[in-house]
Amino acid sequence: MADKTENRGLTIRIFFSLAALVLILKAFQLQILDTTYEERARATAVDRFTDYPSRGLIFDRNEVLLVNNNPVYDLLVTYSQLDPEMDTLGFCQLLKIDREEFERRLDKDFRDIRYDKKKPFVFMRSIPSELFARFQESLYQFPGFVVQKRKVRGYPEPYAAHVLGFIRGFNDQEVEQEDYNLGDYIGASGLEKQYELHLRGKKGHRFVLKDNLGQNISKFQDGALDVPAVSGNDLMITLDIELQQFGEELMKNKIGGI
Repeated sequence: MADKTENRGLTIRIFFSLAALVLILKAFQLQILDTTYEERARATAVDRFTDYPSRGLIFDRNEVLLVNNNPVYDLLVTYSQLDPEMDTLGFCQLLKIDREEFERRLDKDFRDIRYDKKKPFVFMRSIPSELFARFQESLYQFPGFVVQKRKVRGYPEPYAAHVLGFIRGFNDQEVEQEDYNLGDYIGASGLEKQYELHLRGKKGHRFVLKDNLGQNISKFQDGALDVPAVSGNDLMITLDIELQQFGEELMKNKIGGI
């Protein structure tokens, strides 16, 4: 009888020990190995960001590069995620702007369908690289602000500017055109304008989970809904840049062009 009692007690102790071990392992999995629940608890919003494509390069007939792309950084802001007690003075000092300019850049007519307090819009475009390097280190202190990388046109050869043309920002009157939004860039003259559809590429987008402080947590649904940007097509033209250079130098201080 005593042996049966001891065996029963041993069985009970083993059962509770195993149950405790299972609970400990489950808690370890939830707290240490699996961050999904933590992310879900912290996540309060999903933001959609646009990824801009690389515009197509332009080469002369000898494959000399005439137009390329250089990286720049835009600062975006989501109005609803701003901290009303943020260090505005410190923010302005980092970007070398004053309080009046800060307020002007935030002052949008949210009755206009182009703006939404819950969606990011451009606060500052083309931040100089030296400012960006310093500001990036402090970005976490300013909820609601994010940096977006894009590319602008560069011209290695200082010739044939009238042939190559230039790009400009999309304006208020053009926002209804297909695939363009306020602040996008479009070919405005020369080859940049004539071959706009060939050069521009296709924008992509990504969705990011953000916490209640406006900080990025992770990709939304592991990036399942993200669409990558598609680079524009390169363009090779019949112009010979060396001959163009020679001709332009001959025409210096003379009426006319080449």
